[in-house]
Amino acid sequence: MQCMLYPTAMTTFSNLINHACSFDAIRDCEGPTPVMLVYNPSMVVEYGGFKKALFGHSSLPIFMDSTAICIKQCWYLCKASGAQLTYDSHTQIAKLSTEISCLHWASALMGMVYRFINKYIEVHSAPTFTIPRMCFVKSVLAISNATCETYIHNRGSH
Repeated sequence: MQCMLYPTAMTTFSNLINHACSFDAIRDCEGPTPVMLVYNPSMVVEYGGFKKALFGHSSLPIFMDSTAICIKQCWYLCKASGAQLTYDSHTQIAKLSTEISCLHWASALMGMVYRFINKYIEVHSAPTFTIPRMCFVKSVLAISNATCETYIHNRGSH
């Protein structure tokens, strides 16, 4: 599937506070990038609380040097049929942009915490215990060129 990716630009918590405005995953990206997403359409889809996921690869490394991706879309339960239905593209963009915004803020906060820890260690030396390095999910919004279907792609990173 040929898509346009909209990667979220990395930022600091201070920058988010100083330039507070509503987040738009398309407008606030590092620039759209054309990419081919490859996955098995007959693969069993995994359903979570409000997103479905399947795994695949991209034609270009999206996160660091990896082409492995998790492709997600929001879904809802149809009250009439009980089927798990995927939202339309406009609703996908709104819902997934909100999730990406939350991840954007959380990542900036985590960066602030690790900068504090690193500065503390510089001044006071390392503690006698291990400070864990948490992993965080990085995301990009992807819109299919052919169908305009919208997806979020995740990969854990440090």
